[in-house]
Amino acid sequence: MGLASSMQNLREGEIKSLACSSGLSLEATRWAIRSTFADMTAQHLISWLNEAELPGHRARPIGLLGVVLSGNVLTSPARTLLLPLLMGVPVLARVSSREQLFASLLERTLLDGCPAMRSLARGIGLVSFDYDGPAGAETLRAFLGAVDTVSVYGGDETCGAVARLAPLGVPVLQHGHGLGVGVLPSSANAGREAVAEAAAAYALDVAAYDQRGCLSPQAIYVEDNGWVSPEGFAEELLEALDVLERTLPRGPLPTSIAAEQAQFRGVASVVGRALEGNASCVTYEADRPPRSSPGYRNIAVHRYADEPALLRNLGVLGPRLKVIGLAGTASTRSRLMGVLPAGLTPRVCAPGEMQTPPFTCVWDGLPAWHGLVRYVAS
Repeated sequence: MGLASSMQNLREGEIKSLACSSGLSLEATRWAIRSTFADMTAQHLISWLNEAELPGHRARPIGLLGVVLSGNVLTSPARTLLLPLLMGVPVLARVSSREQLFASLLERTLLDGCPAMRSLARGIGLVSFDYDGPAGAETLRAFLGAVDTVSVYGGDETCGAVARLAPLGVPVLQHGHGLGVGVLPSSANAGREAVAEAAAAYALDVAAYDQRGCLSPQAIYVEDNGWVSPEGFAEELLEALDVLERTLPRGPLPTSIAAEQAQFRGVASVVGRALEGNASCVTYEADRPPRSSPGYRNIAVHRYADEPALLRNLGVLGPRLKVIGLAGTASTRSRLMGVLPAGLTPRVCAPGEMQTPPFTCVWDGLPAWHGLVRYVAS
């Protein structure tokens, strides 16, 4: 059995433990694992490795990669750990104090697999430590001094701390705070069936990982003059989220998030509308500037008049914009990529795919092997 099959067939007790450690529901945990490994085939990975070749050059692995993992998205260690290993780069990873089990299960699955999988497992080292306070900073400094390159995932504060403590000459690949947005142009808002399909797809994007990752949509922009008004689409989206709650329920709401959620919804009630469902809330905030969402299935819907207005709204988000879920045709998405403001390099995909990027996709405008190899003339 290959790695993807093994991870998709974890024992029920392991799934329950992952749900407990991540804060996701059992159903959402199963969905996360299934979708993460859906396209991880040998053919796909071999094709990706071939793409990394540069004519007349040889790819030389960088040495030991240090990885500082985030705990927001349960399955994020899969891509973060496996892609360097496939490039021949050994990994020393500091697992998050919030969620450590997934990386450990991934390592164990490799160790229990075929010879090729066991070979990859020999390149993984997992460590756990707290880097708060003076003692923690010294531990982090020692960790950073033991590696050749560092890849850090987390908030901007975490990325900044790692960059400050990294030894001179050790490259730091920062993957800080990010977000996604949905866009429903009037051309894709052309009737009841199209609207229902878009609402269901965006509901999945919002519900995935309980809206806690850097690909999670924080707002959905709906163009004027479609079949349903922007405010009407907010109502459609809430209905779709309530339907999805039956099969993909939200995990427990942390006390700290409950306070942020109450504030988010309270402000929306003043400046627009707050439509509350069984475990989610869709706010309608017209053309007000976007606000930060607390996640956990709280999403804002905004209106926009035309493409120039949309591009202004997207430009404000800057490089933190990681993904756009654009309803419509593939040609519509291709066209948007060609007119995005300078400096924006989000992945543009269909609704329903925002949280399920291809395993080896381009990230922040850079190939998945960026920083993992150096090219020397052959």
